[in-house]
Amino acid sequence: MKLHSIKHILYTLLSVIFLLPTITRAQKTLKPITESDYHLWYDLHLSKLSLNGSWVSYTLSNLEIDSLCIQETKGTKSYRFKDGYGLQFLGDHKAAFGIKNQMVYLDLTSGHMTYYPKKTEFAISDDQTYIFRLEKDTNKLSIIHDRDSDSLTISNVNKYSYDETSDRLAIIIKDSNTYSMEVIALKKGFPKITILAPQKRPILQIGWHPKGKALAYALTSSENSAGFLGYYHFENKTEKHFDPLISNNFPKSHILEPSWEYPFMFSLDGSKIFFAHKRREAVQSSEIPQVWKYTDPFPYKIMNATQGWKNTSHVSVWDVKKNKSLRITDEEFPQAIYKNANNQVLVYNQSTYGFKTHYRNRIDLYGMNLVTGKRTLLIKKYDHSINQLKRSPSGRFLLYGHQGQWWCYDMKKQKKINLTAKYSSPESYKIMMNGLESPVGWNENETAVFMYDKYDLWKVFLDDKTPVRITRGKEKGITYSLINPHIKSETPYVNEQALFFSMTKGLLRGYAYSKNKKNIHTIDFKSFYTERSISSPDGKSIAYTTETNKRPTAIKYFSIQNKKLKTLVQSNPHYKTYQWYHTDTITYSNKHGKRLIGTLRYPIGYQKDSLYPMIVNIYEKKSQFYNDYINPSQYNHSGVNASNLTSKGYFVFLPDIVYEVGEPGFSAVDCIVSGTKAAIKTAAIDPKRIGLTGYSFGGYETMFTITQTHLFTAAAAGAGISSFNWNYVTTEQQIAYRYYMHEDYQFRLKNSLYDDYQGYLDNSPLYHAKNVQTPLLLYAGDKDDHVSYKQSIAFHLALKRLHRENALLIYPGETHSIIAPTHQRDITRKIEQWFGHYLKDESKAGWTP
Repeated sequence: MKLHSIKHILYTLLSVIFLLPTITRAQKTLKPITESDYHLWYDLHLSKLSLNGSWVSYTLSNLEIDSLCIQETKGTKSYRFKDGYGLQFLGDHKAAFGIKNQMVYLDLTSGHMTYYPKKTEFAISDDQTYIFRLEKDTNKLSIIHDRDSDSLTISNVNKYSYDETSDRLAIIIKDSNTYSMEVIALKKGFPKITILAPQKRPILQIGWHPKGKALAYALTSSENSAGFLGYYHFENKTEKHFDPLISNNFPKSHILEPSWEYPFMFSLDGSKIFFAHKRREAVQSSEIPQVWKYTDPFPYKIMNATQGWKNTSHVSVWDVKKNKSLRITDEEFPQAIYKNANNQVLVYNQSTYGFKTHYRNRIDLYGMNLVTGKRTLLIKKYDHSINQLKRSPSGRFLLYGHQGQWWCYDMKKQKKINLTAKYSSPESYKIMMNGLESPVGWNENETAVFMYDKYDLWKVFLDDKTPVRITRGKEKGITYSLINPHIKSETPYVNEQALFFSMTKGLLRGYAYSKNKKNIHTIDFKSFYTERSISSPDGKSIAYTTETNKRPTAIKYFSIQNKKLKTLVQSNPHYKTYQWYHTDTITYSNKHGKRLIGTLRYPIGYQKDSLYPMIVNIYEKKSQFYNDYINPSQYNHSGVNASNLTSKGYFVFLPDIVYEVGEPGFSAVDCIVSGTKAAIKTAAIDPKRIGLTGYSFGGYETMFTITQTHLFTAAAAGAGISSFNWNYVTTEQQIAYRYYMHEDYQFRLKNSLYDDYQGYLDNSPLYHAKNVQTPLLLYAGDKDDHVSYKQSIAFHLALKRLHRENALLIYPGETHSIIAPTHQRDITRKIEQWFGHYLKDESKAGWTP
């Protein structure tokens, strides 16, 4: 060995020896977390990227901090505004947002700020050239050129509508008691056209031709009129007007009425206008007493309000060229979908098959021809969400999921295509909680759809071409999901030149991109948790959050142009000065040999030669939160905070739970007990000091578990169900039956109560209350309509009669989550006091029995 190499080794060893005391001192200087430190931690939430990704916005919040932040992505400039809210980027160098009672217009480059009244709205033209500012207190609209002095101010503006296709503004002017409308072109001199001269009817709605060639509007009704429709064509300067009452099929009792369900809009070809209408006076029931009929598809509250669909909004269509209208919805077919439609819309009746026993109610879906009015059955007993019925941007194709597969219906050829069968086998679909994951978009000429299997994104052609797999996740067990930028359509055209993806494999998370249809490049792929990711509107950059169980949330940024991953902000930088807990995974199996994962968080300052208490926190699957960084806090909607507990000497265990259909309670107990026993064997956990807690469905699981095992020393259950039998025959906020929740949803009982009465009893905690030996804290809100607080009262009364140790907390005004900060703090403290007494021999709190 060469002499200089020996000297180098000796020097290194000496350096380490001399540095050891320094390292040890540094480790010992880490501070313990106390309740007085909790206020230092805050939440970071990623909000938006500007047009070209030059700026990112995010918020910082806790009870003491509420700040809006704007950060430069390619430089170091940043802004922070206390009590800022509602930010919108205006192009890439301007922004508008609110602060208390003001609106702020900010030049991001210079930092110059202009203040306006709170009721001021900002927007920007599609080419980012003109900024619109409407001061609603003074009804003044300003149109400002972003790069020169060209501007226009208009007074008495009631509202306006911008059309990005034609680059025009329609402006409604209210002067005294009259209303008029002008259209202004966004070009030099702002040339304008008067569409509607001053008249006394308010203008209800404005709609734009898909290609910007025309404009339509609706005027309000009067005592003798249902309202009027108007139309103006910019190229040939023609005007048309229409009185719906002249149509034979327009209900004489109806008036034009805006509806969120049925927006005022043109057909795709611009030849027709869809408009909503409603009864002038709602039908009122004079029934005393209330009459609840077994044939009713909805609870009485809905039946009484809708009166057999008589009182709901309806939609008709005006054929501008023929100057006549056609009614689309009626009491037989009261629902319609017409987005991206030309001559055919979709109609259905959501109560065709009676009351709801499945998560998605079955419907018969019809196509309605807008020329003939004829309805044709398209899908019998459609069994997916209405929101998953998606027409292509051109309107020709309809995508829908049915009986476990994805289909495409060609409106032109009246032909169905089984998309799923083209590229995948059923066992490899990517399954979501309530069905197959939706297709994500189309190629630009609508010859192919982008879809998922279990791992990858595919380009599936409508003809006989072989499907193309875009990603290569299957070989490595990685699941890819597309991140769409700035979606303006339900199923948009996918820009194949620049794609961003999220990546998932077990505890690993990451992001990737492809450019110009070439290989997939990984940006970041590690063990971390990500809450949110966004891509810039131009589709060339991405920002996302990342955190681990030891590091708080950070925001990272990546641009396809420079291909560099950059950390923009790290929240809670003081975390490095505090002691923190260690997190590990526990593997175990249920009685069927199914391998499961649990997350075990160690007490801070853990010493393996001491025994520690453990609290098991349950709710279905929890392993996805392995890398979730939990800010210590006294304000928690469920009352449980792992960071609080680990700082107070507890292990916290989160087991994964899998279920058997028909046996939700027993299968949960199997997983919870198996996981808990595996955790006890892993570390220095005292088997005589084990707590159990859960909220909502976890509250139910907690109650049921302590009826089946005496493994747990104490328990706390929030907002849980104690009796499936009783819950089955109640309503959700008096607007929906709960049958489906038991037969086809989270409760997983499969059959109706009357086909498996004993099964409902067997899986209900109330039925086994006499077995409880574990002291139980129950809590709920008295305004909870999702899980009635009376379920907690029932279990409390059962345990009371049996002389079992328990306490019940009812929080006034709270719904299914504890929201009020005073109540959050109270339940957090009381749960810690409850477990502190039973698991750590602390003195009983004064409120406990």
